[in-house]
Amino acid sequence: MKKTLLFSLLLSASLFSKLVIAHDDGLICSNYWYAQFTNCPADNIAFIKQQTYIPTLQEGCSDDKAICISDNVNIQPYYHPYAIYDIDNNEANRFQVKVTPTVINANGLVTQQGRIDVSGINSTQQESDFVKYLNEAQHYHKKVQDSLIYTQKNGVMYFGSEQSNEISSLNVCKTAMNYINNNSNCGGILNNDIRHKVENSSLKTAVYIPVINDKTTIAIPVLRQKGPIKLGLASFDGAKLSEALNYLAIVSFEDDSQLALNIDMSAGVPAILENLSTSRASNGSTLKQFLESKNMIKDANSPDELESLINNQQRNKLQIHCRPGGVMTELNTKLVRTVVQVDKSRNQRVYNIYQRGVRYIAVSDC
Repeated sequence: MKKTLLFSLLLSASLFSKLVIAHDDGLICSNYWYAQFTNCPADNIAFIKQQTYIPTLQEGCSDDKAICISDNVNIQPYYHPYAIYDIDNNEANRFQVKVTPTVINANGLVTQQGRIDVSGINSTQQESDFVKYLNEAQHYHKKVQDSLIYTQKNGVMYFGSEQSNEISSLNVCKTAMNYINNNSNCGGILNNDIRHKVENSSLKTAVYIPVINDKTTIAIPVLRQKGPIKLGLASFDGAKLSEALNYLAIVSFEDDSQLALNIDMSAGVPAILENLSTSRASNGSTLKQFLESKNMIKDANSPDELESLINNQQRNKLQIHCRPGGVMTELNTKLVRTVVQVDKSRNQRVYNIYQRGVRYIAVSDC
């Protein structure tokens, strides 16, 4: 009796929707911003059906998995709205979900087969505007993100995935270590180029999000909104959107070293941070491993990387091969570069960079 009464109350018209769909009433999705939102389903209707629960109603309760019903319980189909807001494709999709419960009589025979029917309905103007603005934000973001892909070819730096736009000012950057040590102002030049691209993007000033608040549309800058934002049948965390508008700059060098820089836009201006765990030295190890290892650096895979180590504080961790006059006469070695260090007392020390096989070593008269 208690069981029958409990489920009779649950199946009232106002509460039945809780049984129909176990998740939120809407999904905001993006395959591009998958880390901040959710990947979009390949088939919207199939996805909604997977999220939808079909209750089984039975007279007499002989089946523990069924819900007991009484004469005053409505066994007719129930309707539930659902929405999928697809940012990538600029689609605000609303659906009407019709749930027909399975009904079993006291003898265990199915008198009504349960099923789910999903049909499309019109979305609101606010929902369409919301997705449109997010889609525009994504468009601007993609353009900037693509411009932050740098590739060195034949000593020349290019930007963009097509590698067709030369940026000659960055030719001073020969290897990832040049940025770390700011050799020839490599770090300053690259940072300025990143700031220029980000700060001059239409995304920073032109994109606003219409937020539904008591049936009133309020325009807010996407970079400043924090906390939950309600959209029709779904909601999301404004901080997640701010996170989605960050960037990652990748600089690939011919010596196989690579530089990764995180560009944090949470404050509305670019904060450029080295990602040493993602960046790599010419030998393939991460820059974090390369720079923080307690072991001596015996050699390098490129003369540019080795020269950067010699010219900076990493020199203390670099193994210097001592030879009279800094000259190596061993077989299979070739002098490729000379680096002259001058201390505060104007004393000079010469380092010769020799190639030995595919590796490079530093030699000095020590």
